[in-house]
Amino acid sequence: MTLKTRTRFAPSPTGFMHIGGVRTALFAYLLARKNGGTFILRIEDTDKEREVAGSVQHIQDSLSWLGIEWDFGPNKPGPFGSCIQSERLAIYKKYALDLIAKGLAYPDPYTAEQIAGFRAEAETTKSTTMAKENMEETGRGRSMKAEESDEPRTIYWVMPSYAEPFKNQIMQILAKEKINLCKSKTFEKVFVNTTFKLAFANSKNIKQLIVRTKV
Repeated sequence: MTLKTRTRFAPSPTGFMHIGGVRTALFAYLLARKNGGTFILRIEDTDKEREVAGSVQHIQDSLSWLGIEWDFGPNKPGPFGSCIQSERLAIYKKYALDLIAKGLAYPDPYTAEQIAGFRAEAETTKSTTMAKENMEETGRGRSMKAEESDEPRTIYWVMPSYAEPFKNQIMQILAKEKINLCKSKTFEKVFVNTTFKLAFANSKNIKQLIVRTKV
């Protein structure tokens, strides 16, 4: 089976188009066209509280003015359905509930009021994190009951405990090679080289490595 190139630009309509968005859209568009692929304009409009009226149309008008035309987008649904995220929530909810049922994910066990309390406490104590102790332990055994299934909840992955050492392994390699990231002018190169060294040494866990690595 021949794989076809598919790229996408997925702006959030929380403001109007800016030069950074134009750059991202242009590179994705050119890559798709160079390889005879598909370019998709996907609208990430799930944050309704911050959405700016008229910004979706402004994004489309800006791209059209630049000559960047999409194959599928908010006005051109593809074979996979709508390219507007808020119109696909039913799909995501179905799979989120399936992950929870299989024990692979868990809903945030705290209500919006409790989270607001955590945030207020953090502001009072000048803390950079909210005190949500034992959230995973509390949430792991919790199922999404029918009466609360429509209540907004953040869904978290259940992370296996064996994934945690990856960060330490990377730091050990950096220490061994006497690399100081704070002084390094080639942070990205150092990070990539280190990641590949760990991948070869621990190839069975490369997927977890990519997901969990944070230097």
